[in-house]
Amino acid sequence: MDSFGKRGLWAKVQKLYNIHPERNQQDDLTVVGVKGVKDELILLASCYMPHDSEAPTAELHRLAVTSSDRRQALVVGADANAHHTIWGSPDINQRGESLFNVIIQSSLAIANRGEEPTYIGPTSKNVLDITLYTSRGVVMENWKVLGTPSFSDHRYIYFSIRSKAKIRSVGRRDPRRMLPILQSDQSFHKEQSGKTDP
Repeated sequence: MDSFGKRGLWAKVQKLYNIHPERNQQDDLTVVGVKGVKDELILLASCYMPHDSEAPTAELHRLAVTSSDRRQALVVGADANAHHTIWGSPDINQRGESLFNVIIQSSLAIANRGEEPTYIGPTSKNVLDITLYTSRGVVMENWKVLGTPSFSDHRYIYFSIRSKAKIRSVGRRDPRRMLPILQSDQSFHKEQSGKTDP
C-alpha cells in the first residue's frame, strides 16, 4: 500500500500515539485519552473488526499490549463480527474463538452481561458488539444493551466507568519496636497510679 493506505496511516498513527495518545485514529480503530479523577490517562477506543480480516485486528492487539506495558487503563467498544457464548452469542464461530483466545492471553476483560442481542438485522440477531477493558485503573459498571432506537442494525450499549482511587502505601509500625515504648508507658502509668495526692 502507498503512504495513504492503512500501513502508511498506521505508521503515522503509531508516531502520533507515542507523542499524543489522546489523538490516535485510523480507519477501523479510534482511540482518545481522558483524564481520570487522579489525572491518570484512561484510553477509550472504538474498534471495527471487518469480516474479511482477522479478529482481533493487529492494531487492537498492539493497543492492548501497549496499554498493558504502560500500565494505562483501556476501555474498548468493538463491533467484533464474532460469535462466542462468553459474551452472549448463542454459538461460537472461528472468529469468536480466535478473539477469545487473544482476550484470555491479554490483560483485557469482557464487560458484556447477558444474552440481549446487540445486532438486530433483517434476518438475524446476535451479540456481535463487545466491550473490553483492563481492570487496572477503572471499574466497569452497569453494562447493558438499551432498547432505545439507534436507527441502525446495532443497538446502543450503556455502561459506566469509574476511575479507581490510587491507595498510597502507608508505612507499617513494627510491633517489636513499639514494645519498649509500650512498656515504658505502662511503667509510667503504674508509677502515676501508685502516687497519692498530697
